Amino acid sequence: MEVGVVFKFLHISTMFAAVTLALGPSYVFDRVASSGDVLATRAFLSRMTIFDRLIPGLFVTGALLGLLTAATIGFNLLAPWLLVAYVLFVFIVALQATVGSRWRASLWRSLAAVPDGVATSPEVAVVAGAAIGKVLYWITAGGTAIIVFDMVAKPFS
Repeated sequence: MEVGVVFKFLHISTMFAAVTLALGPSYVFDRVASSGDVLATRAFLSRMTIFDRLIPGLFVTGALLGLLTAATIGFNLLAPWLLVAYVLFVFIVALQATVGSRWRASLWRSLAAVPDGVATSPEVAVVAGAAIGKVLYWITAGGTAIIVFDMVAKPFS
């Protein structure tokens, strides 16, 4: 078996895992947090902290495997379809690292302000249900779909 095929399999598998872990729990989290249920939101977030460390590592590993794949298969690393993927990938990562990080931090602050034993909080529901969280989710999901299309169709080449 060619090494390029192995790298391609590892790249695709790693990126699928990263996207699944990034988008799946985020959707469920949105449903839980927007309910205003402080206990459920805290419990969900406490179990999600492993993903905060795992997801970036998977994306970086997947990106590096993608570069290895392109190099070993012989793709031009500056092919237009790869440039589109690079730009979208960096945009999504930067958006999540800046705007997403600030939104998640504000949610943590609103949760921390609720005394223990209080089951619901309108303030938590407002922060959790803010449009920015939904916009971030759908930009990430849409950008990911475009990247997948780009990788399969290889437009502009």
